[in-house]
Amino acid sequence: MNLSSSTIGSLILFHLLLASPSPYCVAHIECAEIIEYLQTCVGYLKHGGASDKPPSTCCDGVKAVLNKLKSVDDKRDACNCIKAIVQITKLKLENARNVPIKCGIKIPFQISPDFDCSSIC
Repeated sequence: MNLSSSTIGSLILFHLLLASPSPYCVAHIECAEIIEYLQTCVGYLKHGGASDKPPSTCCDGVKAVLNKLKSVDDKRDACNCIKAIVQITKLKLENARNVPIKCGIKIPFQISPDFDCSSIC
């Protein structure tokens, strides 16, 4: 299951509006790249049940994103991007929160539409 090009464009635009550019740090990962890494998670995020597990390719994508987060600004940008994805696509929030847990991965922020990504340090 793939995100449509209009959805991806909306996500990128939304991310650009949310993310505060930092004059001191160049991001190592862009929202479009995060979307690409997480595409294999979409089926689980939209339709997975409480007992379902995300596909291993989804877990691999989350790990790849985490490996790209080298600075606080990278973590904040990824947080804003994932927050926007959850808000715009209306994915099941509980499934989004469960991906790191079910993949055995610790992420540096909370997956929530209310999480303040600027609080990441």
